[in-house]
Amino acid sequence: MGRQKIKETSLFHKNIKKRGIYKVSEGVEVTDFNNSLKKLNPDLVELNNIMNCSPLPQFVIDRDHRVVLWNKAMEDYSQIKSTDIVGTDHHWKVFYDSKRPCMVDLVINEDLEGLEYWFPHRCKPSQQVKGAYEAEQYYPHRGPQGTHLHFTVSTIRNHDGEIIGGFESFEDITKRKVAEKELQESEEKFRSLIENLNVGVYRNTSDPGGTFIQVNPAFAQIFGYDSPDEIMQINVMDLYVNKEDRVLFLEDLQREGSITDRKLLLKKKDYSNIWVSVSARAHYHEEGFIDWVDGMVEDTTHRIEAEEALQKSEKRYRSIVENINDGFCIHDFKGVIQDCNENFALMLGFGREELIGTNLDEFSSTRMLSFKNDVVDELKNKGVVEFDGDVRGKNGIRHYYSINSSIISQEGEGKVQSFLRDVTKRKEMEKKTPEKREQST
Repeated sequence: MGRQKIKETSLFHKNIKKRGIYKVSEGVEVTDFNNSLKKLNPDLVELNNIMNCSPLPQFVIDRDHRVVLWNKAMEDYSQIKSTDIVGTDHHWKVFYDSKRPCMVDLVINEDLEGLEYWFPHRCKPSQQVKGAYEAEQYYPHRGPQGTHLHFTVSTIRNHDGEIIGGFESFEDITKRKVAEKELQESEEKFRSLIENLNVGVYRNTSDPGGTFIQVNPAFAQIFGYDSPDEIMQINVMDLYVNKEDRVLFLEDLQREGSITDRKLLLKKKDYSNIWVSVSARAHYHEEGFIDWVDGMVEDTTHRIEAEEALQKSEKRYRSIVENINDGFCIHDFKGVIQDCNENFALMLGFGREELIGTNLDEFSSTRMLSFKNDVVDELKNKGVVEFDGDVRGKNGIRHYYSINSSIISQEGEGKVQSFLRDVTKRKEMEKKTPEKREQST
């Protein structure tokens, strides 16, 4: 494609003969060619030099839509030399496969309908440059992910206000667009995750009354409200049974920056009480105060009620265990003692604290140790086992016990409860009975 001469009949070049100074949009002055088309005006050369220092691809066309200036960044991007395109109207080839107007062509024609037709919903007046227009366009067949370009276009006018040309600059914003898309997808996934969590998620202000900024559906459901919008109409303080708890919560949050698993007694929409576990993190303003609070809430009412019931049950169980005549201990499958009652400790002649962590093997006879594995296997299979065994206490005296063991849990090393009843006298009587029979015979 050879270089073509620019027609002197164009309005742009009629102004050249006047060697006048022209304005780009809001008043950036440029000087055009001098009377001779064989030699550029020094001021235009200066504009060309300025454009060549720009990292953004830029070009200028005249009123007849022919290229006048084509900077180095434009050469690099388009792989078209300025010497091959200046004087032609082939600037469209950089962007399209077939001839169609570029933004700058429509702007210098003041064709607003054309802008809307060729750049629907994408072209708008520039916020930075008065009289200029901006648009973004996506080219799906350029690059592995397509190419996004951001255009800025302005007219060039003479001192009489006549349009004598146009200026177009663009920037490749593909990386930004890809990042924005990835961020949007990530936010949508995060929002979907939050919306579908079974735990309540909230954001509110840090003033004592507290204003909800955002909550998820689970948060509203926990407190008996029909929707997030409904619960956001109340203050955070309205959820507290004890107002002092809100004040203490904020003081701790201000001091520590975060709170984990704080148990709070709050109230639902119907004013019934609810126990919750709250974890929260403060987001600070640069001046040091808390800007907002993000947190998670879990309804622990049933868990706390179950824990209280378990504690009561354990107290009753402990009372029974402590008052029975039998020895009682809890141990794992290996025989390591985890707990015992006073009678068990007395049977072995040790203090209760001394026995915790001790292995039952230390007190078992050689005979008992010989069938220990068989007993453990039967216990694991049946869940309960009964047998007689002989044990030596701290004083070295051997006692016989009837032992009843049952599994509490098989998780990990297991948990077994064993009851021991002293049958030493019975065993001694059983030994003496055959002796008496032999003597009588």
